[in-house]
Amino acid sequence: MRRIIVGLVASVAVIGVLVGASATAVTDEQLEIVAARCVRVQMSIRNLQRSDALIRVGLGRNYEFVLTRLMTPMNSRLVAHHMDAGNLLEITARFNENLGYFRRNYITYDRLIGELLAMDCARRPRDFYERLEAARHMRGEVRFNYVMLNEIIEEYMREIEVIEERMRRG
Repeated sequence: MRRIIVGLVASVAVIGVLVGASATAVTDEQLEIVAARCVRVQMSIRNLQRSDALIRVGLGRNYEFVLTRLMTPMNSRLVAHHMDAGNLLEITARFNENLGYFRRNYITYDRLIGELLAMDCARRPRDFYERLEAARHMRGEVRFNYVMLNEIIEEYMREIEVIEERMRRG
């Protein structure tokens, strides 16, 4: 998991380097640089797309596992045994909702990356740059979803500890 996290952070850094630190209006000089380095930029984006796809698949599997093999069965057991599930059901619902956002945002991000790779950035550097900014924004959304999902998992684990403590006390 740590390797996945490190890979995701490194991938975020590549897009940041490609488009600069902030989403400001593009200058003619920047457009000339994009046009001149078009092939290199697209190669970097292609490599980023490959690594992101691997990371996304790994994260998706991990999140599906957490939801279907841990959260849902735990919630079902507690309910079946008429035990107080605390906030677990609400936390699980938020996790599932955020997992949906993660999926949708990644699909949008990946579509934008595909469009970037299909563009002729040497002839249309402004369009390319604008699309790159849109991809960068969506990548930020995916990152936000990633952070939220991990926070929700931590919250779920804390709630499990509260339930365990209540059970020990009787």
